[in-house]
Amino acid sequence: MADEPSENRRPATLVGAAAATFATNAGTVTFSLLNVLILARALGPTGRGEVAFVIAVWVLTAGIATLGFEEANGNLGGRHPERRASLATNSVLAAMVLGVLGALVVGLLVTLVPRTRGEVDLGLLLFALAALPSGLLGQNLKYLLQSDYRFGVTNLAWFASPAVTAVSNGVLALSGALTVERVVLIFVVTNVLATLILVVSVGRHFGYGRPDAALARESLSFGLKTHLSKFMELGAYRGDQWLLGALVGPYELGLYSIAVSLAEALFYVSGVIVLVQRPHLVRALSEQAAEFAARIFRRAVVLSTAVGAALFIAAPTLCVLLFGKAFRGSGDDLRFLALGALGVLALDLFSGVVIAQRRPLMASAGTAVALLVTVILNIILVPELGGGGTALAKSAAFTAGGATMVVIFLRIFHADRRALVPRLDDVAWYWRKLREGLLSARSAG
Repeated sequence: MADEPSENRRPATLVGAAAATFATNAGTVTFSLLNVLILARALGPTGRGEVAFVIAVWVLTAGIATLGFEEANGNLGGRHPERRASLATNSVLAAMVLGVLGALVVGLLVTLVPRTRGEVDLGLLLFALAALPSGLLGQNLKYLLQSDYRFGVTNLAWFASPAVTAVSNGVLALSGALTVERVVLIFVVTNVLATLILVVSVGRHFGYGRPDAALARESLSFGLKTHLSKFMELGAYRGDQWLLGALVGPYELGLYSIAVSLAEALFYVSGVIVLVQRPHLVRALSEQAAEFAARIFRRAVVLSTAVGAALFIAAPTLCVLLFGKAFRGSGDDLRFLALGALGVLALDLFSGVVIAQRRPLMASAGTAVALLVTVILNIILVPELGGGGTALAKSAAFTAGGATMVVIFLRIFHADRRALVPRLDDVAWYWRKLREGLLSARSAG
């Protein structure tokens, strides 16, 4: 039986929700990096590049095809608990229809214009695209569950996919049976597994109500307002890998994808914050949202700066140590990506703030700038610099997009720019939380 809707459900604290989600991210990043390590060692730069190309096309297509239904679930589910059952059923139908359409459109593109698939096997790419409905459904249901603060189950689904993937690929690699085709098969299967976890949880907590056409139109209306931003964000985040693979082939993409996998530590800092602050910001008044977002941003700047600096210093040694001499060229790519740490944070965090405060179109400005810079600089730099050119373009794009969102945030909420500058107390906050954690651990022991 579905749970009774409750508008008053809350996590114990934001810090607790963030800590649990960040811990899940730490596990996810660990298994993701382990998987990248396995693929790099077993398949080399070219094989790794082929896998990265297929996944980039899949992720980009899935993000475009969803039409913003997941964002609508986050807002409508948070504000109207009684509509969650219908939102769940609408999410299933939307994922099936839009997933099939997305797969057909991109399938025709890569079939009729072979250059768009680079050197990747057509059948392999089409097989991956066939799993798009599952990917869209997982996204829709994740946001719906998080609208009720159910981060536990979404964290489980988030963690399960890379964990099962790493173990499966590891077993095949040890037996000498790992191939690009089997890696893609495992990617599809684990994606379906993660979606099934969310499907069961939604059925248990909300149930699946009758399809609601009026609600679907409302979701589509809100979703489309966020979708332009999402489309451009995906273009900035993943479009570069599709472009790099098509222009210079899987070897350069293999080197670059290694750098991206390590640089994702930067993305997860902002990604976790955006997820856990969303239900709070949806319900907050404008002034409360501005004060809350500024405080979170300052503290996140401290963490992002530390992570970015560590990656920049360790990049050359880290890439060779983890992946072997064949990936020596990834070190420079990683250093270039680390330069965009604060841009990534500002772009993600403030885009999430304006979307949660029901100004989704404003979030498009930062991603528009980021996408424009990405495309222009990739065209200019990739033919000469390969993956290094793409890495430079990405950092420049994130910096420009992040700066744009800072300006928009300050103007919309009439905030003081000094509120975004980290203070000594923001650094001390981490020390206090560390001490509290250590004291709790000792007490528990």
